[in-house]
Amino acid sequence: MAVSDTFRKFKRHYHTTKRAYFEAAQNSCLGFSISHKQGEQVKYTENSPERDKTSRFVTLVHKFLDERSDLHYGKVLGLIKSDFPNITTAEDFEAIETGIVSIENGVMPIKYNEKDFTAKQIFKLIAEAGYFERSDSPKKLFAEIAQAPFAHNLFWCQFKDYAFNTFRIMSVIFDLIRAVENHEE
Repeated sequence: MAVSDTFRKFKRHYHTTKRAYFEAAQNSCLGFSISHKQGEQVKYTENSPERDKTSRFVTLVHKFLDERSDLHYGKVLGLIKSDFPNITTAEDFEAIETGIVSIENGVMPIKYNEKDFTAKQIFKLIAEAGYFERSDSPKKLFAEIAQAPFAHNLFWCQFKDYAFNTFRIMSVIFDLIRAVENHEE
């Protein structure tokens, strides 16, 4: 696929995803609360956007997050970096890549049975365990995780948080594409 076709497809999908992002994130923020009073069961409450709006957004952003997609953010950023190195400085690219690593790691480390999970790994696990496809190993692991108190909830919260946070990456790439298109070369 030609660079211009990739950019055109990225921008078109970005605009659709951006509308879904703002619809989903409009009146709520992600988070959760846990409360417990002696003699009562622990209560878990999650704050998140409406389920249908979140699902639509996650489905759209997945095209940018799926490593098999021609619109995967790493591929498009790599294309910009290799084909248009003068569009921004090496320091800017380094800052972008540092930001990506931070988003991929997530805001809080999660360890399950002595295995560390980054936000990106959790997103991929849930995606492969049935959200987008059904793979036996991820499905089995996520079913096991669901048995641990609150682990299932924390993984889902991290899944959604990762999807929403990665949209910032897409916005930066969109701005880079526009800079390429407006550059004198």
